[in-house]
Order: sequence, then C-alpha cells, then structure tokens
Amino acid sequence: RKHFFLQGADWEPWLNHTIGVPSDATRYDVAQKIWGGTDMMNRLFLNAGRDARNGWGSQYSDSMDSHRLAYYAATLSPEKGERIWTAIGERYFEGRHREHTTKPVKLADHEMLIDCARDAGLDLQEATRVLETDAYRTEVQTVVSASKRKGVNSIPVLEFQLEGSDVGGPVDVTHNGSGNKAEFKKILQKLHIEGCRQQEAPVTPRLDKCCAPGCGVQRRDFKLLRCSACKQVAYCSQECQRAHWKIHKTECVKC
Repeated sequence: RKHFFLQGADWEPWLNHTIGVPSDATRYDVAQKIWGGTDMMNRLFLNAGRDARNGWGSQYSDSMDSHRLAYYAATLSPEKGERIWTAIGERYFEGRHREHTTKPVKLADHEMLIDCARDAGLDLQEATRVLETDAYRTEVQTVVSASKRKGVNSIPVLEFQLEGSDVGGPVDVTHNGSGNKAEFKKILQKLHIEGCRQQEAPVTPRLDKCCAPGCGVQRRDFKLLRCSACKQVAYCSQECQRAHWKIHKTECVKC
C-alpha cells in the first residue's frame, strides 16, 4: 500500500489531505473513509486464512524504521527477511500478540519492532542498534527509488508481461495494489491487442544466412535456397528447412 511503501514524511499529508483524517487516525478510521467500513478487508483476510480484525486500531507512521530493520534481516538470509515481514504483518496489520495492552501500535514503534525481531530470531542487540541509528537508510532509499522508477510504488504490485516476437519486443504493464476484475480485464485487453498487432506486422525477410537453428551458413559463402511459399527466409539445404519448419510454419502461413 502506498502509505506503507516508504512514503517517508508524506504519510501525514496523505492522511490529512487525501483521506481527510487526523494524524493519529487508526486503520479503522481510514477504512471508514476508503471502503465505508472494514467488512471487505476482513473478508479478504479471512479468505486467505488470516484475521485482521484485531489490527484496525493500529496507527500510521513513517515506515522507514520497519524497512531498515527488514533490510538488516535480509542481509542475514532471505528467510529472515521474510520472517521479519511476517512478524510485522502479524503484530501491526493483524493486531496479534496484544492481549495485555490497549496502546495503539504504530509501524515505527520500536518496542513493537523489537518484538518482531525476537519473533524472527534476530540478534536483539544488533536490531536495537539498527533502529537507534541510521543504519541501512541509504540502501533502503536506493532500492525503493529504483523500484519507483520502474513504476512500482505500492505493496502489493503485480507485473504482467507479453513476451516479444520477431516483430516486437516484450510489453510490460505494472499494476500497483491488489486490483479487481475490471482493472485486470483492461490490462489483459491491452496485452491482447498488442499481441494481435505484433502478429499482424509484416515478417522481416531473413535472406543473408541459413535460418535453421544452429546453422548460420552465410549467403556470401554458399548459395541459399528461399522458402518456396513465402520467399522471406533462406536455407542451405532441405534438411535445414525441415529443422526450421516448426518455427517458421506460423509466419509462413501468415505471409
């Protein structure tokens, strides 16, 4: 989500001006504004085998400290990086392990993050040092900046790709957020249209060398024979033509 994906100082303007709630608003307060209640998100969590109903009292804050702690965990191993995000998800988003406190939890709350570090099996002394210093700030900013340049600015993000053909390169569509059927339908239609456009594009003649895989005999060294049907590709022998037919068949018919 955008407010979670390292918005830095932007989280307060996002709450105050975009959503229209005060800086100490809870996730419940924001859910009332965005979705008119928590039912939809509760249902999504429950369908995924999780329960977020206890986490609606959590409050927003700068997410940099949680990212720095997670970056430290990931330097130890990918598994520990996953573990720390799972722990943060349970304590912040789902409100687990809060039986003995009613204090609203913020994403930047160091007490909660140290509990998460304990859950993930991190060295607590080193985790404390990371949180109390600027450790990994530059590294996190570099990674996030690179992600945003690619169009990734939220969690989760879905990337759709149409593989390239002989007449066109790959087509990428980046979708930020969970999405819905209508949004995905538009993306798939876009990729479908581009795929049809590439199929309809004229085939580029390839007559300077044998087109069979692994051959590559040059026209300057050998008299090549053209495909008798399309005249767009050349071969040094009938054996090479037969070897290439499975690949060439579709474009030959199109020609």
